[in-house]
Amino acid sequence: MKKKPNNTILILFVFGIFSACIIIGGVWWYGNQKKLVRQNWEETLGHITELKRNQIVEWRQDRLNDALVISQWGLLSTFFQDQARLPGETQELVSRLQTILSLDDYANIRLLNTKGEGILSIGEKHPGTIHESTHRLFQEALTKKKAVLGDFYRDQVRQTVRLDLIAPVAIRRNHRDEVAGLIIFNIDTGKFLYPLIQSWLTPSPTAETFLIKPEGDAVVILNELRHTKGTPLTLRVPLTERRHPVARAVEGWQGAMEGIGFRGVEVLAVTRSIPETPWQIVSKIDTEEMYQPLYREARLIITGVVALILMVGAVLGWILAIQRKWHYETLYHLERERQALLSHFEYLVKYANDIILLMDQDGNLIEVNDRAVAAYGYTRETLLQLNIRDIVPEAEVPALYQWSQELLAEQGKIYEGYHRRQDGSIFPVEVSVNLIQVEGRQYVQEIVRDISNRKQTGAELALHTTRLQALVDLHQLASAPREEILDFGLEAVGSTLQSEFSFIGLINEDESEMTIHRWSKQVMDECSMANKPIHFPVAKAGRWADCIRLRQAVVVNDYPAPHPGNKGLPEGHAPIRRFLAVPVLDDRRVVAMAAVANKATDYTTDDINALSSLLNKMWEILRHREMAEALQESNEYLNNLINYANAPIIVWDPDFVVTRFNRAFEHLSGYKASEVIGQKLFFLLPEEYQEKFLNQLSHVMRGESWESQEIPILRRDGEIRTVLWSSANIYGSRGNAIIATIAQGQDISKRKQAEEAFHVLVTNAPIGIFILRGLKFVMVNPGFENITGYKAEEILGRDSLSLVVPEYRRMVRQKALKMLKGELDLPIEFPVIIKNGETKWVMEKITSTIYQDQRTALGYFLDISERKNLESQFLQAQKMEAVGRLAGGVAHDFNNMLKVVIGYCELMSRDLSPQDPLVGYLAEIRKAAERAASLTDKLLAFSRKKISVLKFMNLNDHLAGMQTLIERLIGEDIEVLLVLDPALGTVKTDPAHIDQIVMNLVINARDAMPMGGKLTIETANVYLDESYTDSHSYVIPGPYVMLAISDSGQGMDAATRERIFEPFFTTKEMGNGTGLGLSTVYGIVKQSGGHIQVYSEIGAGATFKIYLPQVEEAVSVVPETKPTTLNLHGSETILVVEDEEVLRDLIDRSLKLYGYTVLSARNGGDALLLCENHPARIHILLTDVVMPQMNGRDLAGRLRTLRPDLKVLFMSGYTDNVIVHHGILEPEISFIQKPFRLTELLEKIREILEEENNKP
Repeated sequence: MKKKPNNTILILFVFGIFSACIIIGGVWWYGNQKKLVRQNWEETLGHITELKRNQIVEWRQDRLNDALVISQWGLLSTFFQDQARLPGETQELVSRLQTILSLDDYANIRLLNTKGEGILSIGEKHPGTIHESTHRLFQEALTKKKAVLGDFYRDQVRQTVRLDLIAPVAIRRNHRDEVAGLIIFNIDTGKFLYPLIQSWLTPSPTAETFLIKPEGDAVVILNELRHTKGTPLTLRVPLTERRHPVARAVEGWQGAMEGIGFRGVEVLAVTRSIPETPWQIVSKIDTEEMYQPLYREARLIITGVVALILMVGAVLGWILAIQRKWHYETLYHLERERQALLSHFEYLVKYANDIILLMDQDGNLIEVNDRAVAAYGYTRETLLQLNIRDIVPEAEVPALYQWSQELLAEQGKIYEGYHRRQDGSIFPVEVSVNLIQVEGRQYVQEIVRDISNRKQTGAELALHTTRLQALVDLHQLASAPREEILDFGLEAVGSTLQSEFSFIGLINEDESEMTIHRWSKQVMDECSMANKPIHFPVAKAGRWADCIRLRQAVVVNDYPAPHPGNKGLPEGHAPIRRFLAVPVLDDRRVVAMAAVANKATDYTTDDINALSSLLNKMWEILRHREMAEALQESNEYLNNLINYANAPIIVWDPDFVVTRFNRAFEHLSGYKASEVIGQKLFFLLPEEYQEKFLNQLSHVMRGESWESQEIPILRRDGEIRTVLWSSANIYGSRGNAIIATIAQGQDISKRKQAEEAFHVLVTNAPIGIFILRGLKFVMVNPGFENITGYKAEEILGRDSLSLVVPEYRRMVRQKALKMLKGELDLPIEFPVIIKNGETKWVMEKITSTIYQDQRTALGYFLDISERKNLESQFLQAQKMEAVGRLAGGVAHDFNNMLKVVIGYCELMSRDLSPQDPLVGYLAEIRKAAERAASLTDKLLAFSRKKISVLKFMNLNDHLAGMQTLIERLIGEDIEVLLVLDPALGTVKTDPAHIDQIVMNLVINARDAMPMGGKLTIETANVYLDESYTDSHSYVIPGPYVMLAISDSGQGMDAATRERIFEPFFTTKEMGNGTGLGLSTVYGIVKQSGGHIQVYSEIGAGATFKIYLPQVEEAVSVVPETKPTTLNLHGSETILVVEDEEVLRDLIDRSLKLYGYTVLSARNGGDALLLCENHPARIHILLTDVVMPQMNGRDLAGRLRTLRPDLKVLFMSGYTDNVIVHHGILEPEISFIQKPFRLTELLEKIREILEEENNKP
């Protein structure tokens, strides 16, 4: 037993190292975890601070936007402008401002004049005096004419922290804006801002956020802290407190920092500046809370580590005790082992693996071991009766005496010989002979070892050496011809496999046939076949072909024995006893095979391996030779390819010396190859580019390559060409060293010029140009950014259909695919949603293209929103014009019929007594006809065919006169408010038309407020400039007078607003409206040269704004006329021309009843004949305006050439611009509108006749 060394010191050393590693590892882990915790909290505080900063910025911008919007209220401007404010106006303004107070975080709102004097205060009672900081804001708002937000201050009355927001209120005077006053919003920070700052995303006992600002030599806290009350504007930190985060923050520190907090504990804080303010926001957390989870985890780990160390120490102590016990036990066992070895030695002698013989000087065997009995085959008793000569072959006996003599001389001898067994078999042995002394007597001891296996191994080694030599000799034939290599291989196959016969065959491409390259000489000598074949179909071949079919070696050591695969030997074939066939595979295809036969012993696995190695080596040499020949051809081809390539190619070595320079490069550079090869390649580059190129080359020499690098080339004549280069490194045979670099170029000078021109075109194009890959934007131009409002970095990578209005996306996708397939040539039009949420119409065309070596879609679109708007306006105008023409035509024909009905009612009533029942019936018929006439009058107004009598008028005066009528019309539950511009301009219009406009709009407003409400009628001077007329193409820029009528009723949706001006369209119940009120208003406004706009939403009431052109003339003075009583009878002659026979007969009868002489004609031709043939005077021509063949005006002109003193009275249902222009009656023309009453016609005729009689 081997004594084991004492390992106590080693165990203690290992335990110490283990404990130290555990402690060091724990310290490292703790430090690393603490760093990670701090980094995580820095990121968390940074995100929270950034969120709070953005929320405060957004809150601040919302307040400024509120001030801007509210300061532009028309009601607020009116409040400051009108010194004599109506109570209703002030009440509505107060109501609106109170709504603002209830919705936002304002404590009170004040209105001040430009001198700072208070006018109105809404909100808190006794708001107190204005803070001194607000006075500075007051001047700033007046100077900058924009809303400004002040700083924090403490309200001394309520002891709360406030902010003031001031906005100027402007009014327009003489076409320019003036500041009339200011509105101050007093913000209570405790309502929204402080809760916003103090809120925290997750529960935390110490984390908080607060605002600070520098003030003098200290930092002021602007909001309430979580752990300290009453801190806003009172808690200050001196700037000298450098360890406090707030002191470092105001000095410009941005980001994370550690320091001492307000409670004197260590904190981690992150700061951010609030833009456009002196404020900074700070988020902090106590480091004790921050590291608390880590402390808990560390305590658990420390406890576990201590337990582990103690446990390991206990185990090691137990091991030491066991080792000590084992040491003493070892000493005991060593003594016992020594005693056992002595007895075991005797056992080994007896039972040793080698033969042990003990003999006397004469060679008689005295003692043998069991191994000798087994080796020689004798029994022990028989063996002890033999002499050494009896177990030695006779041929070895002489040598035995010689070895005995040498033994006596040398006292020992080792030799090799042979011994014989009882059965007569001989086996080789190695004998070690020694002389020994036993009790003073000399003996001979032989230790004999059977070396049969060693002898066999030596023969195998010799054969293996032969085979290796064959491989070496084969390798030396690498440069020999192919036939010589194959012949040597055939010879080596036979010799190394110790076989009589051998052959090598080559296999065709599809492995269907083997062709013998050559048979061995022995085969040729012993084969007596007349025609020895060399081509053998594999499918028909015998067992040797299994190596091809199975792709593995085939061994047959008993060929003559029956076997299903044996096909027998042809007559004359050399005899076969055993054979071995081996295939050669190249890339999994059998390309050759070799076979050997008739070895003296069986073929073994070693034979298979030897033959496979020899064949594979032979084929490898053949393949290398073929590859070398192919490489030589390839080099020649490569040289020609480089030299004659169309692209410029250059090669340089690691020292940047040019080694190849093809003809295309000669053409590009103007240099000959002989001038360049051997030179440094830098002379081919412009001087200013050499440094950059050298830097690129350094990357190439580190193993990188160029992919499409643009590098300029300096030609011999001084011209610089832009070349697109690609490069690759050429490595040595080991693949780790760069031996050269090859570069291929393409002259892209012209392409670069074209690209620059294209870039200028794309960059400056007013249309949007984009490229899509997989429906996603990969390139957009500035035109695209201008149209959509998105910057390139915002839109790249987004789905292109995301910009399309959802209901159009399917159509756009389908038509875009058709465009890409070439099935659609016309561009498509659709609406898109731009960045600000508005909708624009675009016209798009796309096509397929290649961009960055990938198939993409190139598209453009044009903003056609303006065109679409104009088209919509044009279509609406066309529709209204068409409806107007239809309405005018209907009114004309209807008026003729109504005139007949009304006229005959008057004639019948004239002949009846007042008590006759028929008088009542006729009155009802006439009322119905007059109501129908009222409808036709509205249709004429809509179609702008109604006759207008224009006057210069002031709408204020007219509306003031209508106020009593309006109040009676709408009822007591609706408040009427007139907001009239005292400096209102003059308009030229028909006063009756204004009455009709106002009454129609007022009635509609009343019907929209069934539960009561407010009706506001407002006038103002406005100037519509080009920015307005760009979106309203039918409007001419210039000064206008605006008449606005607003209600607080139910409002209208978009679909209703689109159709409200169409005739007969109404939202009222059946029988409650004709649908002609607003269409009448529309026609009158258009006829007056103005336009009308409607603004309404569901639940938000409606406002109709009418714009009439402003004129410079003074208001017309209408003289007072005293009513006169005319005698309707007469005796004059009247020529009546009317194409409607029924109406003509009615007028004829009516005039004759009143004493007139009447000449009737159905058209202008008849009238001319009557006038020519009538001898007496004709006093008046009463003619229809619109007649076939000749209109009324042309007829009057021709008759006046015959009778210059002829008076003319025109009549018509509509005028068609014959005697009027755009609905305005020409001067000195007498006209009566159909349908008219008989008395109206008689009065008009008498006015014309009396006017002539009254002339001097």
